[in-house]
Amino acid sequence: MADSENIIAISDMTKRFGRKVILSGISLDINRGDSIAFVGRNGYGKSTLLKIIAGLLPFEKGTVTHHGKLKFSYVPERFPALNISVKEYFMRIGAVSGLDIKTAEKRSSELAEALFMKDMLDIPIPHLSKGTIQKVAVVQAFLTIPDVLLLDEPVSGQDMSSQKVFMEMVNRLNREHRVTVLCASHEEYMIKAIADTVYEIEGGKLHRVPQSEKLEISSLCRLLFVKKTHDDTLTIPQSVYDGSIKSEVLENHEVAVYCTPLASNEVIREMLQNDFELRGLNNERIF
Repeated sequence: MADSENIIAISDMTKRFGRKVILSGISLDINRGDSIAFVGRNGYGKSTLLKIIAGLLPFEKGTVTHHGKLKFSYVPERFPALNISVKEYFMRIGAVSGLDIKTAEKRSSELAEALFMKDMLDIPIPHLSKGTIQKVAVVQAFLTIPDVLLLDEPVSGQDMSSQKVFMEMVNRLNREHRVTVLCASHEEYMIKAIADTVYEIEGGKLHRVPQSEKLEISSLCRLLFVKKTHDDTLTIPQSVYDGSIKSEVLENHEVAVYCTPLASNEVIREMLQNDFELRGLNNERIF
């Protein structure tokens, strides 16, 4: 099997909604094992392009050719809140995917545990938080190994610990099983962690974006800080935002900052100078 095995060919494809042209004359060759991110503003056609590639939306001009019978898995941005339990939903998706009950139960249980939601399997989906519903969307897409994995804002609402696990899972599928990954996202750190190639959609056209070295998500440091003075405002220094991958404001005036090991000393220095106290390193509390 050649490294450059083409599995999807898009040629001069144009998509309109009414009179508005969303995508114009798009041409792109997608190979097995590619990991591609599509970026751009809301409404510029990222999600539309993913759906067209999967055959879920029609288009007005051009061609989208699948070479061979391809299996797609899809993590949508908005997941339908079906009025059944999480476990029941996984079992139904497993059955549709050709898994026997025992295999579906084992696989969904392993994925749920990895994403910190194993104790939620018996809860009806509408009763879950937005972040947990997004995890349900991830698990159903990962029950079997696809040829193409479509990700539409896949980490929306998830905590950073779950996001790290998710990105490692995506990279493992891409690396070990040559799953082609096509992602639409606003999260720059996630794009750096999973994408080898980035295209920006602007004016209906695709523009290749220079990509720096891939971010090794598993090596990120998690630094936990607490604000010394408990006032109503909790402002993270701009230099910390600029020098870190992601920052999360937690309860009790705590802040979790995720950064590379190289940037950790500078992040700690900036936070200490701005009335924060270091409370934990990589999920280990200092006190």
